[in-house]
Amino acid sequence: INPKSGFFRDWVPPRGEPDNNGWWADMTGHQHCAYTNGQACYYLLEATRFEGEAAPPAWRETALRVLDQALRAQAPDGNFGYTFTVEDGSIADPEGFAGCWFVPALALAYAHTGEARYRDSAERALAHYGEQVRRLEPYGTPMDTFGAIDQEGVLAFIRGARLWHETTGEAAFLDRLAEGAAYEYLWRYAYRARAQEPPLRGSPWNSLGGSHTSVSNPCIHPMGLLVTSDLGYLARHTGDPYHADRRADALAFVRNALSLYPDTMGYGEAGVLTERFCPSDGLLIEKYADGSPASVWFTFHIWAAGNAVEGLLDACSATT
Repeated sequence: INPKSGFFRDWVPPRGEPDNNGWWADMTGHQHCAYTNGQACYYLLEATRFEGEAAPPAWRETALRVLDQALRAQAPDGNFGYTFTVEDGSIADPEGFAGCWFVPALALAYAHTGEARYRDSAERALAHYGEQVRRLEPYGTPMDTFGAIDQEGVLAFIRGARLWHETTGEAAFLDRLAEGAAYEYLWRYAYRARAQEPPLRGSPWNSLGGSHTSVSNPCIHPMGLLVTSDLGYLARHTGDPYHADRRADALAFVRNALSLYPDTMGYGEAGVLTERFCPSDGLLIEKYADGSPASVWFTFHIWAAGNAVEGLLDACSATT
């Protein structure tokens, strides 16, 4: 943690000490990012809940320490902002949806401590970010889209609303979950696109169930798998099979995508997953050795595989 700001330093370079100068630093002014800090708080608390008594106490203590700093920085209207200053942890850039990742962390903090301030903070945040969801304009979550309207941010809103409903049982949180899911579905392909270039062109790859990333990146990524369990939860608590169908679409998409490595994709091995599938003629910036365009990014993204694992594990638990 940066002792001046109270926030996590945002990345660990291959060599040296953690700092705020990741690949995104020039886009964010070399400040702390709400996206990285909010997710770090959430996943530390989620890992603590998962591990139970085996979890190191430092996981929870560290997450709560940073979360408390986020509460001090939070605006009265509930906004956590996009970046925080490295000098004192105040909001540097208020524009964006990235701070919504503190909402699911607040739910876990409240479940552990019972402290009303965590709930008050989350309710104000859900009201603030919920307005953007209702206007269909959550923007400014991933740092590489320069503030564009995107799909990624609403995943935090979905997970946060689900955890708050799980914790309190109050119908208002279930309503927020349904609103978040409806927005996320707008980014999902409901048909099989005709990819323009290999390796996807003419292959068994299917865009159905994949989620478009943002208005600035015309590609499909696997991040929609992150909310697989939340859509199942929504289907069970509303009795609406539509949500179960959309959950099934995403699982079918990732099973299909994973099955194409390495033979169809031409690189990698079983279990590898890229973050970029190009279902059209957009974003064809990866090149083969002869200079011709490719419809996937020839690389392995551990976060993409992690989202796939989270979705597939939920599918396994639902059938056992």
